[in-house]
Amino acid sequence: MAPENPFPAAPGDCNVARLWAAKHAREIGGDPRLSGHGSLLSFLPLVAGTRQRLWTDGGRHEMVLGFYLPNKSDADNPMVSPPRTKSFTNLPRTYLIAGEYDLLRDEGEAYAKQALQSI
Repeated sequence: MAPENPFPAAPGDCNVARLWAAKHAREIGGDPRLSGHGSLLSFLPLVAGTRQRLWTDGGRHEMVLGFYLPNKSDADNPMVSPPRTKSFTNLPRTYLIAGEYDLLRDEGEAYAKQALQSI
């Protein structure tokens, strides 16, 4: 976690977990043909849900974002913000969740609209 491990450490860790799960799917009772691997990973930050906002002000969000993304030039990278993806042509079947009180709900809804328009 940031600040000790800023971007792109978290997406890299998610990818390592995805590759491990695909390789060991049968051992853990899964079927790699039915896995949603990549589509699930793009919204990991959005699915952690509570009915209360973790941050109610933008200042705290900006502070945490500064820890995670010390190099502001990475802000347009789709791994930082999936809605910044330029092409959705290879997006697998995807289930998107954005909670009502999620700080990034609007971005999640924008991502869903972009993905649907590419079908």
